[in-house]
Amino acid sequence: MEICNKELGWKKSSTYTVLKKLSLRGIFCNDGGIVKALMTRDEFYGIQSRQFVDENFDGSLPSFIAAFAAGKKISEEESKQIKKLVDELCGDNHD
Repeated sequence: MEICNKELGWKKSSTYTVLKKLSLRGIFCNDGGIVKALMTRDEFYGIQSRQFVDENFDGSLPSFIAAFAAGKKISEEESKQIKKLVDELCGDNHD
C-alpha cells in the first residue's frame, strides 16, 4: 500500500480495491497481508495479447500481424526471428 501511495498517489482504499480485483482475476493473491504474484509478467502479457487478438481480430493471428505490419518494412533479422518463432511453435525445425 505504501508503494502504491508513493509511486501512484493512490489512497489505501484504491490500493485494496485494485488488489482485490486483480486477485479475483487470478493475477495476485493476498496471503495474510503479503501480496504475491500468481503469474510472471510475460504470462500476463501473453494472456492480454491473446485476448486483444481474440477481441479485435476474431482470434486470427495472421490478421493481427498483417494489420500490425501494414506500411512497415520488416528487417531481414526480424523476418528470421519471426520465422524461427513460427517454426518452434509448429514443431518444424528445418529451414
